Amino acid sequence: PDKAPLSPGLSSGLRSLFFQKMHFFDTGMIGLYYMKSTRKNQPAQAGYFTSQRFSRAALFFRSIFTFSDPSAILNLTKNKYRKGISPMQINTVWAAYFSATDTTKKVVTQIARRLSQQLQCPMQTFDFTLKHVRKTPKAFAAGDLVVFGTPVYAGRVPNLLIKYVASVQGNGALAVPVVCYGNRNYDDALSELRLTLTAGGFHPVAGAAFSCQHSFSLTQGAGRPDISDLTIATGFADQVYHKVEALPSTEACPPLFVKGNDPVGPYYTPRDRHGNPINILPVKPKTKDTCTQCGRCAKECPLEAIDPADAHNIVGKCMKCNRCVRHCPKGAKYFDDPNYLYHKTELEEQYTWPRKEPELFL
Repeated sequence: PDKAPLSPGLSSGLRSLFFQKMHFFDTGMIGLYYMKSTRKNQPAQAGYFTSQRFSRAALFFRSIFTFSDPSAILNLTKNKYRKGISPMQINTVWAAYFSATDTTKKVVTQIARRLSQQLQCPMQTFDFTLKHVRKTPKAFAAGDLVVFGTPVYAGRVPNLLIKYVASVQGNGALAVPVVCYGNRNYDDALSELRLTLTAGGFHPVAGAAFSCQHSFSLTQGAGRPDISDLTIATGFADQVYHKVEALPSTEACPPLFVKGNDPVGPYYTPRDRHGNPINILPVKPKTKDTCTQCGRCAKECPLEAIDPADAHNIVGKCMKCNRCVRHCPKGAKYFDDPNYLYHKTELEEQYTWPRKEPELFL
């Protein structure tokens, strides 16, 4: 508390929560060190430390929380032991994601796995990265808790993906929308995902935005999500668990506030140093002579844009996800378009630092 002064309106309640109710948190894995919040829909600062399971020294991490209701965390405390409360039943936790370069997969799976442990129910995976999986809309059910993750392209949910996301049927399931971006900005992506899931019959209970390694780059956000990000993801899952545990029904889930516009704004437009737009939409990857025609890139392309008979031939739209570049065992896939390379360099020079921490919304 001396490092994070509590606002007058929350002081006594938060002290009660963190000094008398610390057993709410799994201190064997992660402990909530402090939190402060000033007013409704404003970011709150929180710090985490890991136990000796990770290191002899306590590792300290910072993140951003936003509470739609400043009393929400206190209500979790009260509801935990309130007599007569019949908490809703979660039957399955789902890790649902589109993840071309595996960063979104790591974040979503970390959150879902922890929720599964806390709720003591099975976890299932729905990976809709490949096109053939998206041919049939997925239907979830009441009693499901779906951690639903997408990458951020140009500040939004990818335009070639949003129609499929809109077709997914929630049928009353709880959802945790998660977006992963390359350390520039997630703009309206999280808001767009929340709105789309809500329209599809989900009840969003919490949301998060994680900065991860950019799909274009080996240096921008390199190695992320890292141990700090995944530790924060675990702590976030604990908070989601306590919020879900306090809900008597899905209908009782209050509207979720996340950062972003409603309705969502336009896609981010890459520009040169003179402010002129750079168009990389037609750009497609090239293939080196080291290619052995193993067919892996064609098999794993999210849009099935690569000719299975000849990897040099790009027969469909390319979303520049770089899955083929990252997964090629011979390193034979690459981009050489001048506009693409210019935009990549600009991103690396302007947005590699400072490091952006996860933003969490409860």
